[in-house]
Amino acid sequence: MLAEIARWPTRHVVVTGGEPMIYDDLAPLCQGLRDAGRHVTIETAGTIDRDVPCDLWSISPKLSNSSPVGYTTESWVAQHEERRKQPGVVESLMRRGEYQLKFVVGSILDAEEVLEYLKELRGWSRDRVMLMPRGVTSQELDLQNGWLTEWCRSHDLRLCDRLHIHWFGNRRGT
Repeated sequence: MLAEIARWPTRHVVVTGGEPMIYDDLAPLCQGLRDAGRHVTIETAGTIDRDVPCDLWSISPKLSNSSPVGYTTESWVAQHEERRKQPGVVESLMRRGEYQLKFVVGSILDAEEVLEYLKELRGWSRDRVMLMPRGVTSQELDLQNGWLTEWCRSHDLRLCDRLHIHWFGNRRGT
C-alpha cells in the first residue's frame, strides 16, 4: 500500500472505509505514511482505542439513527447498539492530538441527540464539532441543510455539507 500511495503526489491521506481501527496493520501503515511526509487523517467511529500515529482524528460517533434494524440480524443490531457509543474511547482519541467530531443527522431529534452526547463527553471544543446532513442525493441534502444550517448557528456548532455527493453523486471512489 505504501508503494502505491508513494506514486501519487498527495500530501494528505485519509484512512477510512468501515472501521480502520480494527486492523492490526494500521499502526505500521500510518507510521510509514508519516515517514513518507504524508499528513494522516483517520476516520473512525470512536469505538476502538488504539495507539496509532495520526495527524488528525476524524471521529464520527454513531447516533441512534445508525441502527441497522431491518438490514441484519437481531443479534447484530444488539451488538451495534451495545458498542456504538463509547465516550471514553472518543475522549482518549481526542487527547492524542488534533481532532474533529462529525455527527450525521437526518432530523431535529438526531441534532438534539448530538447535544445529549456532548453533555456526556469531556474536553471537547465547539469549533471542532460538525454536523453533516444525512442523505444520498443533492435534493435530500438540500432539504436537510434547510433546517440544519440555522440549527447549527443557534447552537454554535459547525455545519459540514457532503459536497462529494453534490459534485459526483453517491458513488464509490469519491
